[in-house]
Amino acid sequence: MMNWRIWREYIIYLSFILMVLGFILLAFSTLGIFSSSPPSYVKDFHNYIGDWIYWIFVLSIALFLIGLYYFYDTLKKLKKFKEYINSDSKSKFLKNLKELEIISYKLGPKHEEMLEEKKREWKIH
Repeated sequence: MMNWRIWREYIIYLSFILMVLGFILLAFSTLGIFSSSPPSYVKDFHNYIGDWIYWIFVLSIALFLIGLYYFYDTLKKLKKFKEYINSDSKSKFLKNLKELEIISYKLGPKHEEMLEEKKREWKIH
């Protein structure tokens, strides 16, 4: 069984999948609820789901927003991590080391190893 440490490595992919799934379900449920003449595949979806379409609508909004938040948050962390880790200045690296450790922990084992490698390169223990 995979633990959370390994899942952090894939959070960007999982959040993207959640966001896309939420968007697709949102499009289908919105067309099913609010459109006077939806396409046949949306009618089929609505007929199959029935009155659950309203719950799917609410769930799809939540899925989309959660996926969007985690996707954006992860991209922001990756950008900051790369900026700090690729710094040519040891003082900038040391100044941001605590934040780098937190970010690398949240991004997963691969990024933690990259940070440890950079620490060895700068001879920081």
